[in-house]
Amino acid sequence: MAFNIKQVMFIVVAILVIGGGSMYFGSNQQYIGVLIFLPLSILIFVVYGMRWFGADGIYNLRTTQWPPAINSCPDYLTAYTIKNRAGDVKGCVDRIGVSRNGGLVMLQKDAVVTGPNDDRFFPLNAGETRAALCQRVMTAGLTWEGVTDGETCFNADSTGSSVVPGAASNSCTTSGS
Repeated sequence: MAFNIKQVMFIVVAILVIGGGSMYFGSNQQYIGVLIFLPLSILIFVVYGMRWFGADGIYNLRTTQWPPAINSCPDYLTAYTIKNRAGDVKGCVDRIGVSRNGGLVMLQKDAVVTGPNDDRFFPLNAGETRAALCQRVMTAGLTWEGVTDGETCFNADSTGSSVVPGAASNSCTTSGS
């Protein structure tokens, strides 16, 4: 556990504010003010202390992947895995009815997709070219950020490179100059 000067300063300020405020109300014989100020100020400092310095606090360093990844599924679809003896088949299902042309049928609440050829299932094919994936997305009446807006295919390069949904995008180059 490393020494965090900001956390120490926060605790010192909290003690001074809580103690000073309580003494102020107490010395003026405003005991109801003490009863209101003390628990509320403690609550405020505990909430902000946990937010700023807790395990998921905003001061914790987080690493993020750059460049960003292409979403695992087309926009507004839900990732779905069909489990069978031959191996898991990964894909996506439409739970809210976003297909504009009915190319992908909405999966009802308690329904189950049993096979990859189901018209309610959008399979994710590893190694599929960006152009082929784009065509399948548009045929299903969907959009997919980074792939298509539903009318135009976004082709970062003309090599026909394969797309692995959920993998890092290599279309954005970074340089130190």
